[in-house]
Amino acid sequence: MACTATLVPIGPQPVDTTQNSIIAKFQFKFSGTYSSTSNHGDLVSLVSAYLPVGQLPEQVDFFEAPPAGTAPTGYSFYYCPGTTLANGRICVFQNGAGSAPNTEISQNSGYPSALTGTTYIYAYVTFPAY
Repeated sequence: MACTATLVPIGPQPVDTTQNSIIAKFQFKFSGTYSSTSNHGDLVSLVSAYLPVGQLPEQVDFFEAPPAGTAPTGYSFYYCPGTTLANGRICVFQNGAGSAPNTEISQNSGYPSALTGTTYIYAYVTFPAY
């Protein structure tokens, strides 16, 4: 075997059967200029009246769901938690060419056209429910 997987406990039990998490789906839209500061990533708020939590997320999983016949953007997205739900950051990376690693899109520049107007970038955000 070249690859193995090991279950990592997430609490007192190997899996969470207590329903102590809240999972919310967020849609992300991009416009304007990317990160006008050197903080790496644009400020993004996850505050919502529908969320009964005030804690920072435990996990943020981004994905694209383009309609049939539409290619995904090919960008990678990362969430960097802030001190509150209102001041986290989203970092956007473009795929490198050849053997080059992924690189963050240029700060103080407009978002690439592949991202502006796109409405199919989402994330499942997991919050602790306690």
